[in-house]
Amino acid sequence: MQFCGVSVPAQVAAQVAAFKPDLILLDRGSPGTATGEVITLLRSSAVPLVLLLADSSGRELIRALQAHAVEVMHRPFGDPEHVTHITNLLRELASRTRVGSATWEDQVAQNLLDLARRHKLQGTLMVNRGTPFEGRVVFKAGQLQRAAYGPLQGFEAVREILQAEDGLFELDDSLNVPRPRTAKSITQLEDGQAIHLSAADTADIRPRLLAVDDEPDMLFLISKHLERAGFEVTTAVDGRDAVEKALQSPFDLVVADLSMPRMDGWAMLKTLKADHRTREVPVVFVSAHDDYRESLRAARAGATDYLAKSGRSEILVSTALKAITPRLEALFHLLVNEPVEVRTQTVGLQWFLRALARLSSNGVLELKDDYGHYWVQVSEGQPVAAVSEVQQRRVGGVPGFARALVASTAHGTFTPGTPEGEAPLPIAGSMEELIARTCEGLNAAEARATEARLASAADFDVDPELFDLYCRVAPARKVAFAQALREKRATPPEVAAQQKLTPEQGLEWTRELLRRGVIRFRGL
Repeated sequence: MQFCGVSVPAQVAAQVAAFKPDLILLDRGSPGTATGEVITLLRSSAVPLVLLLADSSGRELIRALQAHAVEVMHRPFGDPEHVTHITNLLRELASRTRVGSATWEDQVAQNLLDLARRHKLQGTLMVNRGTPFEGRVVFKAGQLQRAAYGPLQGFEAVREILQAEDGLFELDDSLNVPRPRTAKSITQLEDGQAIHLSAADTADIRPRLLAVDDEPDMLFLISKHLERAGFEVTTAVDGRDAVEKALQSPFDLVVADLSMPRMDGWAMLKTLKADHRTREVPVVFVSAHDDYRESLRAARAGATDYLAKSGRSEILVSTALKAITPRLEALFHLLVNEPVEVRTQTVGLQWFLRALARLSSNGVLELKDDYGHYWVQVSEGQPVAAVSEVQQRRVGGVPGFARALVASTAHGTFTPGTPEGEAPLPIAGSMEELIARTCEGLNAAEARATEARLASAADFDVDPELFDLYCRVAPARKVAFAQALREKRATPPEVAAQQKLTPEQGLEWTRELLRRGVIRFRGL
């Protein structure tokens, strides 16, 4: 083979044009060569792309496929097997029949099926495990056995699952992952396990729900139905009011209308998911439109469920209970002082830590993910020690607690009891103080990174549907700004100057477009 190596991102485009490769191998973990700009350039190229990954997690596999990779390989690179694999891949790609009408989404789905066949993939690829928007793709010896996502089956389900923008992906080696259970009330699960509580206890731990609707009569009805089902209900009159109240106090669930003034449901969801303080809270949308496409769009955006306004209280209550079943199940085990299996992507780590505080629990929470191991000891519900070990680097105290808090796809067990001996790397501060301090630091770091990128970004990816919707409902000056940002390929401050706006106004309007999902940084 002829080989051309490139280590400087700025030289990639010229080298691809001059060398005309049959295949591009990109090391995702190499500093500088795997930036968003390089990924975007190679994703739009007609040359097949292979990504070299540091791990084999489901999330990394999906990220590679969404970058339009036809194959993934794992570091360290250089074994004779790698060369043989590339030779076979080139031979396969040369014989592949090109379908001119295939869409981007179709090709990404086909790439997954081809990859599964080559690697004889066995197991279940899941997105949003344990939620109403759970998607499953089951492979046996590399062959697709079944796939389901909402109303979709087979190839269509695979295609839609891979487009889940904020989905939480995991790869399980089991072919028969059990279906999630559904709660029938806030004190009973489907299999008959019941939580017997005194009136005082119920007032302390019953799920806290935020109901959001700009129609007073509808908001009143929703609140009454959910209160009778056992929820402690707070109300908000629109998306902005909901965000303000969610920032003041944590909720177990948000049930919101989609069409509202000041801030609609989509913008509310984007705002909640963008803030570390609120991104864990499940959001159920209620809409006047009964459309499966809107349901799938809600799943892509990170909502927990979507239902049409029907006036039937049992559907609303059932949907709300389904959304919080994983939390109710975890709560049951904590109340009877049993070990608890914890999946942070299902229950939310902040929620679980707050549950330990509310119940004054004693014990040790041990978690792991593809990046490391995390350990938090609590006494009377308050943290007394924390350790995180990521890439063989051990960190304790508040930094260790912070690293555990961002492990959004970790899983493990909480074991009740008091460990013997003195707690290693002790930690000071209440649970709520540590969660608040960590979230504040994470938000500040992300804000600095976003501001730095906003000042120089000149090219964005646009969601056509959301862009059209924004152009229909936004004020004329904001629409003109959004259109100029899309068409002129200039930085937000440059577009603001052309539109006779202040730089600050241009940045704020760009942030709004990012929050709403109308645009996103190219390459992400």
